[in-house]
Amino acid sequence: MPSALRIILTTEEDLTLKELSCADKVPRRTKQRAIALRLNAHGWNVPQVAEYLGWAQQTVRQTIKRWQSQGLGGLWEALLSRKKTKLATRRLASSRKMLGTKSSLQCPPAKSKAI
Repeated sequence: MPSALRIILTTEEDLTLKELSCADKVPRRTKQRAIALRLNAHGWNVPQVAEYLGWAQQTVRQTIKRWQSQGLGGLWEALLSRKKTKLATRRLASSRKMLGTKSSLQCPPAKSKAI
């Protein structure tokens, strides 16, 4: 059985997470992460938070660990998700393959002018 994860929030952190969870222009997942952290800090264990939010317990654990390692910045999504990164990598590989032929990388020979 995994060890119990419990965070302790300062009054300021708790207030910040509360405001974040109610803010209008904050992504839904970020709001849910803030709620999960507040519930945990107020005595809810990982299975209770997971059930309340409809998450897997591992997702709650990851959210808590991200908070512990990254703080407030850990609540937001990474700039590029894994799916987007894989797509960008495939496009880059395709572009390199297309440009990889010698004929496309070399300049055409200069035309000599008759003097």
